[in-house]
Amino acid sequence: MQGELVATDTVACSAAISACEKGSQASQALKLLRTMVMVRVARDAFSYCAAMTACEKAEKWPVALEVLGEMVDEGIAKDLFTYSAAISACEARGQWFLALEYLGAMAMDTIEASTVTLCATIAACEQGAHWQPALEVLDKMSKVSIHKDVVAYSSTIGSCKEGGQWRRISELLHGLRGAGLQPDIAVYTAAMVARLRRARRAQALSLLAEIRARCIPLLSGIDLPTVA
Repeated sequence: MQGELVATDTVACSAAISACEKGSQASQALKLLRTMVMVRVARDAFSYCAAMTACEKAEKWPVALEVLGEMVDEGIAKDLFTYSAAISACEARGQWFLALEYLGAMAMDTIEASTVTLCATIAACEQGAHWQPALEVLDKMSKVSIHKDVVAYSSTIGSCKEGGQWRRISELLHGLRGAGLQPDIAVYTAAMVARLRRARRAQALSLLAEIRARCIPLLSGIDLPTVA
């Protein structure tokens, strides 16, 4: 009976932390997580994950990773959602190497990566301006039969843009279209820059015409005189 009460308390506390997560109330989520120890209520993967996500949403990314460390120290097994929260925190900080480490740890723990975790890892590579690992993760999505969406392509193209990999951007745009996907404005912008850098003005103008035909608002900061 007492074990059932503790389990109920754990569920209730975890639900409260999750509510803080949805409201991006990181401080309150952490307070509840610490209170669980004081009142001897067992913490589980869900309660830790909710606290990490609350920290990530409140842009307290280092704290989110500290919470993960506490979870590991307590001997609680990490699950897909825990890894997703950790990799999302890495994405926000541009900690691409750490995101890749977590992705590798998922494989070691025999946890299958999801579209969310892989896209977040690619985005971390983009933030850190590392195009090679971004391409490797995108390729991994094909190998494990995970659907590559526009977000995955857009982040990979963004990392190639940061690395000046203009030819690869064109190849990725071709792959995106081949998958039946429609480019977003970030993809269009990177592709236009790639074509201009490779002295292919006519192709850049063709992309600009396509953007206008689809009535997609241009991003601020695009130097239209160099394109139009």
